[in-house]
Amino acid sequence: MTNLVSSIGLAVTAILTVQLGFVITNVLWVLVSAAGLLAVVRSRRPS
Repeated sequence: MTNLVSSIGLAVTAILTVQLGFVITNVLWVLVSAAGLLAVVRSRRPS
């Protein structure tokens, strides 16, 4: 019984870690895309 509980705990931890990784990756991707768009807009617009 203890093995089952610890296995479930490990599985949940692994899933949460993977989900968190995806979230962080998506946030970074959005930030990079936004920064790129801003750079393009600024370079096109005469300062």
